[in-house]
Amino acid sequence: MDSKIEGSRRSLALMRQTLQEDEDLVEIVRLKWVKLIRPGLVFLALFLAALVVLALLPLSFVIRATTSVVILLFGVGFFTYHWLYWKDEFMIITSKRVVLEKGVLSRSTREIPLNKINDVSCQQSLFGRMFHYGNIEIASANVKGPEKIHCIPEPLAIRSLIATVSTKEPAKKQAPENVVPPSPKTGSSFVDDLERLTVLYQQGMITTSEFQAAKDMLLQTAPHPSEFGLS
Repeated sequence: MDSKIEGSRRSLALMRQTLQEDEDLVEIVRLKWVKLIRPGLVFLALFLAALVVLALLPLSFVIRATTSVVILLFGVGFFTYHWLYWKDEFMIITSKRVVLEKGVLSRSTREIPLNKINDVSCQQSLFGRMFHYGNIEIASANVKGPEKIHCIPEPLAIRSLIATVSTKEPAKKQAPENVVPPSPKTGSSFVDDLERLTVLYQQGMITTSEFQAAKDMLLQTAPHPSEFGLS
């Protein structure tokens, strides 16, 4: 694969296992680190609050210290959760779909088939243009509202990549030239094949749709009625 793949090895290995036979992995996009700014500011505010409680509240040292530790642990837990969430949140682009993966304790996966995508748009604030990130909205025929992904690095390039991959039509399989069509079966072999097919269907080895498809193919090579002794 020539495209540059970014993301964790775990997500890359997992995605390779779920790829279909004729599907290629195009890009794994990790969200920009700026998504951690708000959790970081919350942690900083709680850290300062812990210092204020420890230094200024007119309480005993044990109460002030205990309160400060609780506030600090809450801030650390809050930031750690959001860091782990960001660490395992990806947008995966393949030759057939866009996959959105996120979650810490439980994983959430959402797929958007490329042939169902109607529009891909992006928004960038001034801050986003400075640090090369933005939001992407994917409007799909099988989703009521647009799917919005925040803090995408280089959103214009990602939007162009999705648009390019989604407009590529799969190469049509052309029938090989100079292929001689199969010769019609003789009456005896045709009957034998039909009987074997019927037995498989009656034993539940094949489904009704498989039986019908196989029978239709068999009828295409059916011999002339004269071989059955019919005029």
